[in-house]
Amino acid sequence: MSSTKKIRSKGEVKVGVISTLSPYLIPLFIKAMKESTPKMQFKIKEAYTAHLIHGLETGEIDVAIMATPTGSAHLIEHPVFQEPFLAYLNSHHPMADAAFYEMQPGDKAELLLLQNEYCYNAQLLDICGLKNPGKIKEQFHYDINSIETLKNLVRAELGFAILPELSVINEAHSEMFKPFKEPKPVREISLVVSDSFSKKLLLEKMNEAIWNCLPESLRQNFAYRKIRWNDSPYFIKAVEKFK
Repeated sequence: MSSTKKIRSKGEVKVGVISTLSPYLIPLFIKAMKESTPKMQFKIKEAYTAHLIHGLETGEIDVAIMATPTGSAHLIEHPVFQEPFLAYLNSHHPMADAAFYEMQPGDKAELLLLQNEYCYNAQLLDICGLKNPGKIKEQFHYDINSIETLKNLVRAELGFAILPELSVINEAHSEMFKPFKEPKPVREISLVVSDSFSKKLLLEKMNEAIWNCLPESLRQNFAYRKIRWNDSPYFIKAVEKFK
């Protein structure tokens, strides 16, 4: 049962959130946290996964809301929920009228990725059975940082996308997204802190706030397979620049 007890302590908490989750979760999360922790000040930073890990290790941020496992021995992960991936298709796609999405022969070459989102991209490559990104279009190179831009490219019939479910939270009546059959590919979303973080009650409240603001579909039990990213050769090579 959810607790309504408020945290009376004051202070500032620096929270980092992966950019593929922040636009969809943070507005709901902030509203919930204002009620349970009225005297706490939250500084929220949207960033890429590699930056969040670095920020946790250096103390630049206190808590990260991100996909796990990170593979870091110095970080502690508190899983909150499993977020399914789904396919985002234009009306001419072979699976546009299907109830569930199944990979089509031409989809791998059409997969749209996000620039610098190496964790996210590694998960998509895993789902599609790819080791490295391919050439999407010979004439164009897409340097994209927004899921919303990916959606518009799909609408313009310039590719195919795999998106996290919360990114379509406001598109309930759209026919463009298709779920995968169970076991659904998911990313594990966790609260991540350094091994010296001591505000356990705050973490409990953050966990509770996130869980309670999720749509009902994400709070139900379903069969899934967790997609990893930290051991992806693509990810490891891509983040070497941050070391």
